[in-house]
Amino acid sequence: MMLLTNIASNILNNYDFQITEVHHNKKKDSPSGTAKKIAVEIVKGLNSSGRIAVAENIPINAVRAGGVIGRHEVMIVGEEDKIEIIHESFSRKAFAAGALRAVKFLHKKSGYYEMADVLNLGRVLGEYAQVEKNSANKRYVLCNSKSEDKDELAN
Repeated sequence: MMLLTNIASNILNNYDFQITEVHHNKKKDSPSGTAKKIAVEIVKGLNSSGRIAVAENIPINAVRAGGVIGRHEVMIVGEEDKIEIIHESFSRKAFAAGALRAVKFLHKKSGYYEMADVLNLGRVLGEYAQVEKNSANKRYVLCNSKSEDKDELAN
């Protein structure tokens, strides 16, 4: 969710952003650390696009009700449309699996790491960018060869 909101805010920097989070009624912090981190990621994306923003200006609506494990929603609203990025947990098992993966990653390491490091998102994004670049190059070559064929037919 962090990466998606960062990318979305960079691309859609003329849109408004709002975070809504829902957790069980016994959760002490409000807004949650996750909601605050999402706001920071939105700001990073906006700032890298040239739109200066601060996390305190990203609205966070925090709801504490019932036994909800956790739900985070980012609304990205423009003049003509709205995009939503939502993550909802139905069980704490997902958090346990992520914690185990993080422990394995951290074994015999020291320093500060985030889940982006554990998930190796830098490599994933690098590979995605390379595939997209190769696809764009193929499209460019294909388009140029078609226009060259048309030029030859015209002559």
